[in-house]
Amino acid sequence: MLLVSTAASVDHDAGANLIGYNNKVYFSTYVNNVTTIIEIDGSTVTTIKTFDSGVYLQTIWTGRTYLPGVVSGGKLYFKTYKYTSGVGSTYTIWSYDGTTFASLFSVINQQSTGYLYPGDIFVYNDKIHFAMGSTSSSISNPGYSLYSLSGSDTTKVATISTGTVYMNPSNFTVLGNSLYFVQYSYSSGSSTYKLKKYDGSSITTLQTSSEYYQPFTVFDNKLYWTKSSYANSVYTFSLYYYDPSDGSSGGGGTAQQTTVSNGYMYGPVVFNSKLVFFKQYYNSSTNSEIVAYDGTSFSTLVDASNSGGYINYSSLFDEYQNRLLWSASSSGSAGNYKFYAYDGSSVYEPQNTTTPPVKLATASVLAYGSNKIISGAAESNDILYFSVKDNSASSDNLAIWSYTIAAPAFAEGYPVASNVSDDNFEIKAKTDKAGTIYYVVLTNGAATPTAAEVKAGTDASGNTDSVAVAGSTTLTAETEKSVSITSSISSGTSYDVYVVVEDNSSSPLLQSSASLIEITTSSTALPVFASGSPSATVASDGLSITLSITADVA
Repeated sequence: MLLVSTAASVDHDAGANLIGYNNKVYFSTYVNNVTTIIEIDGSTVTTIKTFDSGVYLQTIWTGRTYLPGVVSGGKLYFKTYKYTSGVGSTYTIWSYDGTTFASLFSVINQQSTGYLYPGDIFVYNDKIHFAMGSTSSSISNPGYSLYSLSGSDTTKVATISTGTVYMNPSNFTVLGNSLYFVQYSYSSGSSTYKLKKYDGSSITTLQTSSEYYQPFTVFDNKLYWTKSSYANSVYTFSLYYYDPSDGSSGGGGTAQQTTVSNGYMYGPVVFNSKLVFFKQYYNSSTNSEIVAYDGTSFSTLVDASNSGGYINYSSLFDEYQNRLLWSASSSGSAGNYKFYAYDGSSVYEPQNTTTPPVKLATASVLAYGSNKIISGAAESNDILYFSVKDNSASSDNLAIWSYTIAAPAFAEGYPVASNVSDDNFEIKAKTDKAGTIYYVVLTNGAATPTAAEVKAGTDASGNTDSVAVAGSTTLTAETEKSVSITSSISSGTSYDVYVVVEDNSSSPLLQSSASLIEITTSSTALPVFASGSPSATVASDGLSITLSITADVA
């Protein structure tokens, strides 16, 4: 399921914001002061929730895109707010289980509560969490605390800060078993930012800086963020990191820096073990370029001549199935945007492949300008969803599309063993895509190996102790392939054969799990035809045939 949000808090130059849940597509519209949640199930469009007038869906900024909510424990959670004159803003956290909406928590941001404000909701330890507090001196205990939400029960789990100096915490990011975030204070004309950690029981301060922390990204088991400086029309972006394994921090050197002249840099996403960003230039007729940081230094991943044009800050920019996907306009910011992909070696347009994106359904939303925007990507059950907003149309101008890149799939009835004898057998396979089949023959009852272990020719322990035979061979799409296993096989013995297939793309897609074939060899050798047998002789009158068969055993 995906939620597409077009609420007022989202930039006008964006299509929709998505989040995966329940294999359906949901989006919100805000028209005539009313927010509705609409469900798209295939091509069926249904309005499933209409909020009271003046209620807004509050989106969550991740540093790269807006999210309308979060998923935890089989439910979708999101937050709304409504301002009422003389009362204040009411913030409400909701859950949706695929059938029922439930209001779980609500607070009014007004003077009597010290203008309490619940921050963005997020998932930690399989529960919804949020920070809430106030720096108002009008209440007896100003400060901020961390809360968890279980059903409709809200529990304070930790005190983040006390007093009126430190403000609302942000940038909540989970790495390992800990939760990391930043808290800001301003006093006597100077700003202070603190990087803090919550380990499930207490909160500690890890470092203090006078510079703003951009939203965090988990990469290489470290916490990464960017800082920027500006001089003479040039932005210098520097990467910094915190390593929880030893408490060290670093970055900011020349190798961790890249510059943008008359422009800005957005991102990152993690692709091919790199942090990937795009550079956008203020002159929208200048093509964007895509750069990557590999843990050591920056380099150009996709140059300006291959990027497709201008990548807007609200453009689709995401990783999916070992591909980097983005949308760009060859006519600047006011032009129509096209869909592009990079597979690690070349740029291509998914709409021109044999498995192009599929349009699911349309809806009507408010239009701004006259161009066509592609944005709002999210993944659910290995399917990517995105939105296309046509600002030149006043109705049916928001379309939800799906795009699937999948590893090869076995045809029905495959893989299968055949011609099982005392010391050999065959594996037969057929898949919908060309690729390479990998197999391991293990002793009966051995632990199940992962797909990667089968590809590597090992057992579930990563070694070859229980491996009788391992190998690979290529496959042609929709064509049966037989693999003969003729060595290291014993008679009267049971084996577990695990088979997995990977495609031939430049960023190969391996099946997520291996298929099991159970075989038992015969105790004695099967009869073998003698040389020249069988043979057939046609009678001289052409009315009969004599079949001759000679085998090595009776």
